[in-house]
Amino acid sequence: WGLVRLLTSCATFDEVIRLTQSGASANIDMLVGDIYGGDCPSLGLRGDVIAASFGKVTMRREVKRSRGLMFLVRYLRALLRHY
Repeated sequence: WGLVRLLTSCATFDEVIRLTQSGASANIDMLVGDIYGGDCPSLGLRGDVIAASFGKVTMRREVKRSRGLMFLVRYLRALLRHY
């Protein structure tokens, strides 16, 4: 419950349960298929096997931070501060 509170905006455990009923763990967990592009027969692993629990969470945050006009503005401000 503690980890879910850190990663989501859920205020109650019931909210978490509701989210799990409509979500898919493949949206959060990194799968073997995400790494190898499908099954990995040399290791005997199917593509739908979890390789890293919560593995996609940090990747999404990094992608979101690097997008958009505000990223460019912050980058330019930081660059100009050093000159």
